[in-house]
Amino acid sequence: MNTQAFEARLRAQAYPEVATVIRDAIYALGEHSHPFDACALITQGSIAITVAGLTRHFGVGQVFELAANTLHS
Repeated sequence: MNTQAFEARLRAQAYPEVATVIRDAIYALGEHSHPFDACALITQGSIAITVAGLTRHFGVGQVFELAANTLHS
């Protein structure tokens, strides 16, 4: 998926805002949650998200979603 298609998807799903998040290549964050639904398009590199002990990997062009208040790392 490209950025334009992703942003159109967010608008169609009534997400209130679009934000760009950039992290260093070795960035890691312990278990936490967000008070909002999250939907992210990977535009560079990759990310591993762990929820309930299950780790999934996402690369460029892939999208991941997390419901509000979902504990993840």
